[in-house]
Amino acid sequence: MNPLGDRLKAVIRRLGESIPFGFGSEWILAVPPRGTQAFTYLTPAEVDASVRPVLLAYTRYDTPFLAGSLLTVDARDYTVKKAVTLRVRNLPAMVLLVLA
Repeated sequence: MNPLGDRLKAVIRRLGESIPFGFGSEWILAVPPRGTQAFTYLTPAEVDASVRPVLLAYTRYDTPFLAGSLLTVDARDYTVKKAVTLRVRNLPAMVLLVLA
């Protein structure tokens, strides 16, 4: 049981959007990176090679998304370049997906 992860899951569901994934749907909260934040997770070559804007998407801590997964956000197809588990007190709180 992860109370903080469950609270953040509810926030993502309230503020985010539902996207199709697999045979169902998943909730994410997608935001554009601030300034050079994309370079924290991607190399300059990966950022330059992306034809669409890079997005950072927050999702639940027990997400099925892995690096290489294909997602459709706002009618655009994205690939998950990285999936980073964000932890608080060594418990998973949410997962940050880097979409390009």
